[in-house]
Amino acid sequence: MQPGTGPRKFWKMPQHPLGSPTAFNPAKARSTGRSWNSFSPIAVGVNGNAVAYVAADGTKQRPVMVHHAVLGSIERFIAVLLEHYDGKLPLWLAPDQIVVAPITDAQNDYATWCLSELQAQDFRAVADLRHDRIGRKVADAKAQGVPVVFAVGAREETERTVSMRKGDGPAVVVPLAHAMFLLRREAFK
Repeated sequence: MQPGTGPRKFWKMPQHPLGSPTAFNPAKARSTGRSWNSFSPIAVGVNGNAVAYVAADGTKQRPVMVHHAVLGSIERFIAVLLEHYDGKLPLWLAPDQIVVAPITDAQNDYATWCLSELQAQDFRAVADLRHDRIGRKVADAKAQGVPVVFAVGAREETERTVSMRKGDGPAVVVPLAHAMFLLRREAFK
């Protein structure tokens, strides 16, 4: 059967970057919009003159090999997770779960204290103590795929609270202990 014909006309066999073999898969990758992904490829390959067999009519034939790997490597599995979550891993899987970002340098001590409280409860947290605008710190944390940002300013320091933002959601001001309680179930699945 020729590629693109028969009952599975929607299968398109893009040329493999290295020539042959060609990998194809009818599944759609969620975040990339591609018509193929890297999870469970079917590879079709012809190994030149390296492999041959003698057919029933006595002629030398080159076989076409079809390979299928459900999970070929841990790297492929990680690639699938990143494709599925569009680079934004869920809280329990993210390498850094929380970024604590002070609004000004005056709150660096409070941010460091919040960080130590989070780490004492086994959260994977980091503090962004750079001398930069809070908007830049939040944008950088989002770009790095950190699911939660705690912004702390003078009011949060006085009231012992944090301004908690999950993903693209709104910021909610809550006591630090309550924020840890809210995130615990999702962070430690």
